[in-house]
Amino acid sequence: MPGETMRTTEAYDRIAERYAEYWSERKFVERPLMLFGGLLAESDRVLDAGCGPGYDGALLRQRGLYVIGLDRSHGMLLAGRERYPGPYLQGDLRSIPLPSQSMNGVWASASLLHLPRDEFYQALHECARVLASGGLIYISLREGEGERWQAEVWGEDYQRFYTYWQEDALDEALAAEGFTTMIAGWRDRDDPLVWLNRVMRKG
Repeated sequence: MPGETMRTTEAYDRIAERYAEYWSERKFVERPLMLFGGLLAESDRVLDAGCGPGYDGALLRQRGLYVIGLDRSHGMLLAGRERYPGPYLQGDLRSIPLPSQSMNGVWASASLLHLPRDEFYQALHECARVLASGGLIYISLREGEGERWQAEVWGEDYQRFYTYWQEDALDEALAAEGFTTMIAGWRDRDDPLVWLNRVMRKG
């Protein structure tokens, strides 16, 4: 298993409870949540890809959607089950343990950014595989250049790996996997970070 994925997962396992509390306020996902959720029908199946503690999946369930949370981190899934009941799977975004074309939506909020660039393409391919034709994806990534380890608020002992993206490269990757219709695309500034956001339709 690549060092980036293993070490990042281990960091999330160790900070899971603190992370779940720290990011429990989800006001910053209101815009994509309304766009994404508003385009899906009640009981549509959604994969919360890299769900962490599962707070976004809980908000999507409130809209009547059937949401499956998927994450590599056992610690994050435990934190999620305690706070936000629902179906969860422990698994890898590079090999999603779901049948092809079984989902109507994939919610990938700040999750695929932890994969090295070559593995990101593999994970995006998996997201496209599990989506039915006409299905939706929401994806958010950090804008910038390169790949690097960062400690951020948790300290040097809890570094996580990040890959940064430019809009053209992201849009090319999405188009290559059949995401040909852009519902919305925008940039959010959260100093010092800029986030790239896309809501796309497959096929």
